[in-house]
Amino acid sequence: MTDHKQLLIIARKGKIANLTNTISADPKGNEDMRSENFNYNKMSSYLIKEFGKMYPRSLEINTIYLNFFVILFFIFIQNQNNLVVGQSVNAKNIYTKCLLSTFKVNCYDSQKELLGNGSGFFMDDNGVGVTNYHVLENAYSATIFTADGQEYSITEIVWADKEFDIVKFKVNVLDKIYVPLKISKILPDIGESVYVIGSPQGLDFSISGGIISSIRKDLNNNKSITYYQTTTPISEGNSGSPLINQHNEVLGIISFYYKDGQNLNFAIAFDSSLINIKSENYLSLPLNKNAKPRVFQAKVLAPSVCCPIVAIQDFEMGNIR
Repeated sequence: MTDHKQLLIIARKGKIANLTNTISADPKGNEDMRSENFNYNKMSSYLIKEFGKMYPRSLEINTIYLNFFVILFFIFIQNQNNLVVGQSVNAKNIYTKCLLSTFKVNCYDSQKELLGNGSGFFMDDNGVGVTNYHVLENAYSATIFTADGQEYSITEIVWADKEFDIVKFKVNVLDKIYVPLKISKILPDIGESVYVIGSPQGLDFSISGGIISSIRKDLNNNKSITYYQTTTPISEGNSGSPLINQHNEVLGIISFYYKDGQNLNFAIAFDSSLINIKSENYLSLPLNKNAKPRVFQAKVLAPSVCCPIVAIQDFEMGNIR
């Protein structure tokens, strides 16, 4: 722990970089300067008081200079916080702020037997949610479960697109208001930190983190679809999970991963134009009208629930730039 007289000497010399590295506690020795609980006012008062003891004849001038130095120093410390604390603080903040905007999706067959589960998130505060098309494709009914312990049946399919692998649906949230996640209007940078909140293997409301490792285009259909390749770990059950940037905004929707690789995971870029889109025709579950009334083996459901395990070849890698 740094002695406070030593701290004062360092401060007088203006060695801000050294000060950043050497200060480890407040005047009582119990709070890290990089902690959210660090008392800046206490430290500022302490510095001014001690500086005045050393130079009593010029206290007023020294107080002005020191106040100026303290302000600059604390700004510098705050800017270093993200580098020092790193991704864990961002993950904690994102999880806290975004958790109640996400949900788990359970899908059922015609006999109300559980088919599998996926994930999703709210797009507005009126109960409109979104998940992957393949999550609901063979489901005769589906229920979402929120982190506050509530469950709601999907009552209406607002819009669905198999190529985009996206479904918008409505649930009756009654008087409950869930804050929707904002959709990012800016493309992410390669190397940017991203996070996923979902229910991998049915483990509700788990968070994982990684980076954007590439941005790819699928031109092998009538629609140009952008995919974000990410190192963020995902498993079956993560389908429909939001891919979230450090500003708590949705970049895309987790859709699939490359089964023969490691951390080769993909999210469909979520275009803000999809926010207000609605289907012209009435849609209902199951989305796949040829879905079997009852399916007994879970392995048959791999392509249609949870996170489909697909090889890159299935997406004709040669046409993905």
